[in-house]
Amino acid sequence: MKNSELFLESFAKIEQKLRKELQLDTSARFYEMVRELSRKNKIVYEYRDDLRQLGDLRNAIVHERADGMVIAEPNDACIQLIIRIENALFNPPKLLPAFKKEVFQLDVNESVGKALRLMYEHSFSQLPLSKKGVFVGLLTNDTVSRWLGASSQEDIFSLNDTPLAKVISFAENKNNYCFLKKDEMVFTALAKFQDYENNGKILDSILITANGKSTEKLLGIVTISDIPKILRMLK
Repeated sequence: MKNSELFLESFAKIEQKLRKELQLDTSARFYEMVRELSRKNKIVYEYRDDLRQLGDLRNAIVHERADGMVIAEPNDACIQLIIRIENALFNPPKLLPAFKKEVFQLDVNESVGKALRLMYEHSFSQLPLSKKGVFVGLLTNDTVSRWLGASSQEDIFSLNDTPLAKVISFAENKNNYCFLKKDEMVFTALAKFQDYENNGKILDSILITANGKSTEKLLGIVTISDIPKILRMLK
């Protein structure tokens, strides 16, 4: 099968998928569907520029020359791209199992020393904190640094005697995390990081639970350092 045939087959599936999600008839133009759906579908939003360019290529392919030869024959990289978009639309990667991992969590009555040792041993830049098993906040390196700066004026203070409840109060940004449910798309996580950045805020972690509730057991975590992994899933 020629690349042009493979391309048109995949393009038709994508176009049908967009039309179905928007509940539009066959008269809707492809570019209009991409523009409209990119406002609500994270995958279409991420691939919106590629989809527009693929739409241009489709138009070039379907207009044949007089001798019956197509004007444009897609290369292999183009085929890989459109198939990747098709797979993302029909089988989008979910947060779990992609980011399933054991999430270490400490009670706010535990000591700062214990948290620092845990963060050092596992190279953590942040650590979820709980109170009686219920999540209450996210301890970060910045928060620890702010607490140390404030405590440096004291003659004596003990890392092993200071509870984390005291340290977490020094957090500059108390809304540096959010929760998502386990079957949410990976693309949604990327959009969350982008939304925070667009609003001049920092999202340090996305915490994953069964239904996206803070009262549930943590099943995984996505941090800023995981963004490259998410981007690789887009390629």
